[in-house]
Amino acid sequence: MEIIMDLSSCIQPDMWNNLENLETLNLDYNLLRELPDDGFKYLRSCKTLKLSKNLISSIKPVTGWKGLDSLQYLKLSGNQLFKLEPSSFRNLRKLEVLDLSENLIEEIAPDAWKRLKQVIILSLNSNMLTRLKIAQFQHLSQLENLHLHNNRLHSLDKHCFSGVYES
Repeated sequence: MEIIMDLSSCIQPDMWNNLENLETLNLDYNLLRELPDDGFKYLRSCKTLKLSKNLISSIKPVTGWKGLDSLQYLKLSGNQLFKLEPSSFRNLRKLEVLDLSENLIEEIAPDAWKRLKQVIILSLNSNMLTRLKIAQFQHLSQLENLHLHNNRLHSLDKHCFSGVYES
């Protein structure tokens, strides 16, 4: 089952309580500003979550993704994210595709990708990145496609890809 919704600005956690079998949720092109604590706690079967073209400026590392145990595809492109905190994507252990393109990301914390060991595709294109630090992608051991075009990169540490393809 797939649901496409038009929301004004907020997600109420209990709005999904009868949708345990939902596999795709499309919330693109809304006015969402934040992801509430436990906002997706009933969506345990959800494999695809689309949150593009909203106004989301930050991600709460601890509880923002609670309940999305089956999530494989997360699209957050075209928002207003400017920084990725440590463990920003905690609890998303099955995630394979992460699209963070067309945001304002300037900084990525060293542990932002912690626990994302299944990610194959990471899109960071069209952001404001100026440099990549040592072991920037160290937790992404399965990474096959990395999109970094249309950033402001002027410096790549020679060890920024340390940890990729290592078990």
